[in-house]
Amino acid sequence: MNLPKQKLYMIMAVITVVGGGGFLFFQWNGVSDQAAKVNALAAKRKDPKTLKSELDQSETDKSDMEVKLAHLEKGIPAAAYVPTMLKELQATGESQGIHVVGVRPIPPKMDPAAQKAAAKKPYEEVEIEVKGRGKFADALRFLKSLNTFPKIVAVKTIALDPKTDPSHPGTYLGLDMTVTLKAYLFKDQSQTAVKSNG
Repeated sequence: MNLPKQKLYMIMAVITVVGGGGFLFFQWNGVSDQAAKVNALAAKRKDPKTLKSELDQSETDKSDMEVKLAHLEKGIPAAAYVPTMLKELQATGESQGIHVVGVRPIPPKMDPAAQKAAAKKPYEEVEIEVKGRGKFADALRFLKSLNTFPKIVAVKTIALDPKTDPSHPGTYLGLDMTVTLKAYLFKDQSQTAVKSNG
């Protein structure tokens, strides 16, 4: 009777040792994996001086961007400024040798979805058409002068059409030009507030 009990105890002991060894092996592998992850993270960790330097650089970049944004905002007039801007565009064209015959805003053609999207913006996009006559060099000077125009305008299209005198064939009168510009205007704050409350 003693012999079978000893065999049973031996089998149980072997199972316990093997099971315990397997459990310890898996635990050790888990700890090794965690240690490897900790070491990888430690290698990626930045020195506090480096972090401080990066933070200072980010703050400098932020300040620079705020200054640039403030400068750009100064270039975006209110919608009430449009008549003055049209006169300024005419004066700019004439100062470059162009005989300006018309400066006018172009009414927008937008579908309802585009109107909804535009209503959410804090500014309006206004297209302006400038028509005049001059030489090619005058047209180039006018376009270059828009880089220093006091407000933000972007050239969308330009059309140049050479004109000759029909009563005197071969007599060159100059270029008729049509320039389409896009200007950006801040909305009237009172109107924006009424729209957002309504």
